[in-house]
Amino acid sequence: MAKCPFCDVEGRSGLVLKETPTVLVLANLFPAVDGHLLVVPRGHFGSLAELPPDIASEMFKEAVEAACTLERMGHPAGINIFLNVGRIAGQSLEHLHLHVVPRNEDDGLENFKRKDPSRERVPESTVALLKIAFS
Repeated sequence: MAKCPFCDVEGRSGLVLKETPTVLVLANLFPAVDGHLLVVPRGHFGSLAELPPDIASEMFKEAVEAACTLERMGHPAGINIFLNVGRIAGQSLEHLHLHVVPRNEDDGLENFKRKDPSRERVPESTVALLKIAFS
């Protein structure tokens, strides 16, 4: 079994920008655009169910700080902060991590887009099911 690249901190030490006891902020080795950062928990968590709430909170706090740093550095037109969970959603490593991606016009990336643009409102039946699930 291959070693997890996020658990192998020594292999990425040159990319570490910030360390806390539970989280690392890294320059992405394969960035989508210049300035693409990753916020990675030190522990190996492959799913959201495994991720403790306090570490999730720390990850988002560091992602916000990283985004603010990018804004101070280069004044991007926007920033995406996102987490891919599952292969179908784009998760390529089985170690959860947040992406912090500075965005500018014509940066070559596309935003999340719907396949069916006519679907504007969430169906009432979906809201009813969600309310049951969250109660």
